[in-house]
Amino acid sequence: MMQPTSSPPSSSTLMFPAQGQFWPDASSGGTPGSSSGMPSVTELTGSFQERMSLSDPPHVLPPPLPASEFLTRMEAPDSMIGSILGRGGKVLNRIQSSTQTRIRLSQRGVFVPGTTNRIITITGTTSESVEHAMAEIKERLASAEENKH
Repeated sequence: MMQPTSSPPSSSTLMFPAQGQFWPDASSGGTPGSSSGMPSVTELTGSFQERMSLSDPPHVLPPPLPASEFLTRMEAPDSMIGSILGRGGKVLNRIQSSTQTRIRLSQRGVFVPGTTNRIITITGTTSESVEHAMAEIKERLASAEENKH
């Protein structure tokens, strides 16, 4: 088994065993796990796994939405996104401002699978504000659909 070093290894430090510590040098003629006192493969594997688990940084998940955030998603045909945005984004900004929400549209070419519908994500601090923004968007879409015919 490896002797502890003077300082613990960091996740970017590679440690190599000293000659003969895991593998005997050619002059000793021993094999790992033999009566020469060398550790077995099972012992080496356990030792390696233990060291890796101690030096691996913890897996960090993105922070969840704050408890006071509400989120919903809806979709709209790509051809109708302009009615939500408005010239220079003015309509979208007005909806966000009046409902105190944040509205994000998927990028051009990013559609709900199997459709040409874009994804609209609405977040807000209350469920009412999110519902109000969704209602305004639906109203804009319905109005644009009527004007199309």
